[in-house]
Amino acid sequence: AATSVTRTFTVTQATATVTLAGLSQTYDVTAKVATATTVPAGLTVNFTYAGSTTAPTAAGSYAVVGTVSAANYTGSATGTLVIGKAEATVTLAGLSQTYDITAKVATATTVPAGLTVDFTYAGSTTAPTAAGSYEVVGTVVDGNYVGSATGTLVIEKATATINLGDLTRTYNGGPKVVNPTTVPAGLKVIVTYNGSLNAPSLPGSYAVVGTVSDVNYTGSKTGTLKISLFIEKPTEPLEEGIKGYNGGRSTVGDLGGLEIVLGADGLAVKASLGLGVRAVLLQSTDLVNWVEVRELTGQGAEKRVSVPVAMPSQGERSLFLKLQLRESEETQE
Repeated sequence: AATSVTRTFTVTQATATVTLAGLSQTYDVTAKVATATTVPAGLTVNFTYAGSTTAPTAAGSYAVVGTVSAANYTGSATGTLVIGKAEATVTLAGLSQTYDITAKVATATTVPAGLTVDFTYAGSTTAPTAAGSYEVVGTVVDGNYVGSATGTLVIEKATATINLGDLTRTYNGGPKVVNPTTVPAGLKVIVTYNGSLNAPSLPGSYAVVGTVSDVNYTGSKTGTLKISLFIEKPTEPLEEGIKGYNGGRSTVGDLGGLEIVLGADGLAVKASLGLGVRAVLLQSTDLVNWVEVRELTGQGAEKRVSVPVAMPSQGERSLFLKLQLRESEETQE
């Protein structure tokens, strides 16, 4: 009879090929799972993500291991699942502001809402205070979202108030400079007179424009500077019958003197007038009714003109003289 023999056979699992897929995804709140194909096809593959069997949701990189789960096959593959940040929309606001000493910051809204946005202003993280234009970059700072927007923050100059001061002046031969003040105080103001930077000296009317010159303030004010020739002052009365009158003097503004001299031919008036000044000598016995004696015109510095005037007649107790300065086309600028 045949002898029976018992044999033990070990059948080992065959090695399957595992190829991972789905390793590059984008954050969208949901869990991100890897996939795999096998040779032979259709084998079950189990996954771990950074050692966990729970698929991740947050953006980041995760070590993935896919392991075949089958009675007759073994095999695995490793890879890296990368969940990229999602794109957020950033809309900048607050880009038009006005200087007021304080720092001016931009703002932003995002989609999805509520994301943190960091700002730079012309490359600096410090918000500017001075008037000007600044390139603004708003960048999302978030674990799952990325996004940015650029714009220009414009800080407009603030409006200053200008007071031109006294615009009614009296001719004295010197330039009449307007000295404006500002609110806030101390701002530089450039003043022009009929478009010129040179202050006028001759009688007339001049269009004045004061313009603030400052990096943070703007403002202007217009007015009319009036340099008047209408300065007059009666002389002291000359009493009838006075003998030996020797040159009493009455000053007329800053234009020079009005000098009255008793000479061999009677009274004479000497008026010291500036170049281009037109004046009229008048006389009166009652300070009410005035009669023109003569028009005088200045010939230059230290030049004088002499005009004889009648002595008071019998019955008149006093004689008054005055010099009336008048504007003329020759004295206008």
